[in-house]
Amino acid sequence: MIHFSVIVPTYNRFSKLQGILTSLTEQTFPTDQFEVLVVNDGSSDAEYAQFHDLKKQYPSLQLQLFEQQNSGAATARNVGVNAASGEFVLFIGDDTYAHPDLLREHYRFHEIHPNNCVLGFVDWYPKLELNEIMKFIAPYGLQFDFRIKNPLDCGYRRFYTSNISVQRSLLESDPFLRDFPGCNWEDIELGYRLHRSGIKIVYNPQAVVYHDHQYQLEQFLQRQERSGENKTIFLKLHPELRTLWSNHIFLRLMLLKCTLQIVIGSLCHLNRIRLRGLCLKAYIVAFLKTDTKSAN
Repeated sequence: MIHFSVIVPTYNRFSKLQGILTSLTEQTFPTDQFEVLVVNDGSSDAEYAQFHDLKKQYPSLQLQLFEQQNSGAATARNVGVNAASGEFVLFIGDDTYAHPDLLREHYRFHEIHPNNCVLGFVDWYPKLELNEIMKFIAPYGLQFDFRIKNPLDCGYRRFYTSNISVQRSLLESDPFLRDFPGCNWEDIELGYRLHRSGIKIVYNPQAVVYHDHQYQLEQFLQRQERSGENKTIFLKLHPELRTLWSNHIFLRLMLLKCTLQIVIGSLCHLNRIRLRGLCLKAYIVAFLKTDTKSAN
């Protein structure tokens, strides 16, 4: 029986993709009980000419390979879900490597907590040299926040597709909406719909993947801008969630606070305060700009 369908959307990270597949061959979970579905989202790197050779390179894996025009991670994941046959679907990123016990730990928690999502831990790849922005954003920061008060109900915002599994029967034919360009908020949006239907996210810190992604500050600020833009799409879909945080007057006051954090952090060499101000400012400015345009 296929218990897990591991879905990996990939874009221009062929060598890392090979690392992921290698890590999946080393699972303590039986290889005849999971399949791996990789969806190439229109990669332009020449290395992807070898994409269909991966089946020969990893004969021990039940590997399915798909290709599509560049349409984003949401569409790529949907291709995988629609072709999946496993009891559970596990979403991981193409820049993560699986701990040998990853699948076993996800399965153990699904047996204990049926009909819920299982969130695993996302740690930095040990060989990476972490700079200040990377230390700030994960694993207890803006990108991945595992400061979880209630591991039996993490909240829909922690539907992290770098390491989360869900019963396949809970997903519709197109679980991820295609409204979101690139990636950001499309996973949270699915998490919110599952949450509304009574599905909780439970956290198993023993189900680990290692994130192999080197960030620089400017890179992450660009990511924050895209996230701010995509939040406007999320709120259009779910206007009931337009809280004080999406009130323009309140957000402009928040921008003043961000400016103070940047100035004080720079003058007093308090780098985390400075980074918090920079990251939130990029997010809020992008949200206000996009939200104002869409309202006109």
